Amino acid sequence: MKLHRFHTDSDISKKLIKITDKELINQIKNVLRLNKSDLVILFNSKQEVEASLTNLNDKYVEFKTILYRDNASESNRSVILYCSSLKK
Repeated sequence: MKLHRFHTDSDISKKLIKITDKELINQIKNVLRLNKSDLVILFNSKQEVEASLTNLNDKYVEFKTILYRDNASESNRSVILYCSSLKK
């Protein structure tokens, strides 16, 4: 079973998570066609949660948190990008 991962800026530290982002709602409802009780992973920069879909409509999506864990996906490396100046 594949678990879909979604980045959100919503507060995911609660037991019930309510997401109102229209793009994310469209992705969950119309593109992936997830149903109630489907499992997903929601994450932000600090933590991630495994959650079950409990309510789905056009205005919001609600998830019930199953498992909390720290987000270990962030790299410890620092990346600096430079733009070179081009000649004629």
